[in-house]
Amino acid sequence: MSEASELEKEIHSLFPNYKNKELHKCNLALSKRAITLDAGNLSRLLLEQLQMKENFKLRCNAEVNSINYSRSTGLVNSVSILGKIGQEIKADAIVFCTGAHTARALKSTLGIYAPITPIKSYTFEVGTETQHSPTHLIFHNSALTASFVEPGMWRMSTFGDIAGLSLDFDNRRVRTAKNVACVSIDTNEGLMAQNMKAVLRACSPDDMPVVGALKSNPNIYVNSGHGGRNCALSIGSSKLVSELLSDGKLKSCDEPQLVQQSIAPLRFQM
Repeated sequence: MSEASELEKEIHSLFPNYKNKELHKCNLALSKRAITLDAGNLSRLLLEQLQMKENFKLRCNAEVNSINYSRSTGLVNSVSILGKIGQEIKADAIVFCTGAHTARALKSTLGIYAPITPIKSYTFEVGTETQHSPTHLIFHNSALTASFVEPGMWRMSTFGDIAGLSLDFDNRRVRTAKNVACVSIDTNEGLMAQNMKAVLRACSPDDMPVVGALKSNPNIYVNSGHGGRNCALSIGSSKLVSELLSDGKLKSCDEPQLVQQSIAPLRFQM
């Protein structure tokens, strides 16, 4: 039996009630997983753990005015807070975990050009009566992904618009997103799309994260460019940053030198 036939058989066995019997023709991958990460819950639980540590302090409602560093060595020594005259936070190192705002933040504070582009996509939820399955569906032709987030609910994501940092809805995109769900998944379920949201994803030109120190500022690090896999990659990338901070090299990878070269800001002359 060919791979296409096996895929068709598996998809139809998982979703026997779907009227779109050509579901397999659009599908690029059927991926099983043990867990679906909820970014909101993940962030909340991480914060709870961090707040238990004595050496952790969270500062809110503060905007960085400038990053202060040596012009000869490039080493950072402090961060100045906007509107707080004389208030500086001493720093041994800085990590830019600024997502879609990374390019703007690096340009405004350090004058560094970073080819990390904010890409706007739409996510929405679709109720379903089909049996829950820990499954991802990826539709190459329509740029749609679908994941079971809980029994009775698909979460879908589609499109990739270069729209700056705007989260405004494009009504044509919203209509098309619902139509894509109808065609790709199930007509009746697609019409019930709800909780439509616009989100920004930080994407690099080679679709790889940008993790590591800047060439001109050896104790300023970037952890960004995770694209649509930000929730899945963020924990691992943070682990890599911590290794670079403490040891100057990666330790938890099978091929650390190759991995470091593949994700380093230096590949974009940053």
